[in-house]
Amino acid sequence: MTAPIRTSVWVLAGGVNSNSELVVAVSRALYGEQSNPNHAPICGGCALVVAGWNSVKVTIVHKCMDCQPDDTDLSPTAFVLMANPLRGRIKVSWNILKC
Repeated sequence: MTAPIRTSVWVLAGGVNSNSELVVAVSRALYGEQSNPNHAPICGGCALVVAGWNSVKVTIVHKCMDCQPDDTDLSPTAFVLMANPLRGRIKVSWNILKC
């Protein structure tokens, strides 16, 4: 699994989220293909993303159109808690958890 940095505005899951929030996009396979993406069961859920000794709890607010099934797409604020942003992509593990 990998996690790149997302650098755009987040507009699903019932609102607009900024890059300064601890948010994540997950693959279309996990997010689903609902006609209204705000109604996806995973929307607004939480995940714990782990890279080495670092971890961050994030809210799932978007689907990543080009992610592999187990990849995540972290906001810049979440990514910087995991690794140096200059790395661009890092190996992570992650699990959905209760918010």
